[in-house]
Amino acid sequence: MHFYTADPHFNHKNIIRYCKRPFLDVEEMNQTMINNFQAQIKDDDHLWILGDFGFGSTEKLKTIFKQIPGKKHLIVGNHDYNPVFRLNWESIRDVCKVGDGVSSFFLNHYPMLTWEGIGRGVIQLFGHVHEKWAGSSNSINVGVDLWGFKACTRKEIIDRASTLARLPYLSKLEPQMTQDIHSKTLNDS
Repeated sequence: MHFYTADPHFNHKNIIRYCKRPFLDVEEMNQTMINNFQAQIKDDDHLWILGDFGFGSTEKLKTIFKQIPGKKHLIVGNHDYNPVFRLNWESIRDVCKVGDGVSSFFLNHYPMLTWEGIGRGVIQLFGHVHEKWAGSSNSINVGVDLWGFKACTRKEIIDRASTLARLPYLSKLEPQMTQDIHSKTLNDS
């Protein structure tokens, strides 16, 4: 199974204030996310982290990294540097397209105007903007700030997409679209 998240910002004290996270300190924030991931993810699952994993030395981050189950993949964010890159990731990429036979997702740290597969039902997953924007019916923010400090699944993403408005500019960017951007995805799930 695949899980998706973004912007955990492990060890980042100031993110609590910046994003109004409901934690007293960084230790509580770190442990809450670790506990949530452990409750959701099995060792053979894939966890896609769409940027901004954490702050501090590689040794500090390794302590957290080892506690998170699953095969962990990093989509590089604007706060990911050498200490993060030195962790034992399954893969490190700037962007990635992931499919499970039912749905396809285009992964990037940043929300995008257009992406590969946009006219064929591919939903973009992103982070970076924290709690500022949930996304649209075809571009979903998977950041921890909007998902209860947990990772999300394909079904949860599709369910949320069905509640959000479609981006109004799509018919101009992708005129070949003749049906709802993700009707196939919704009908197949």
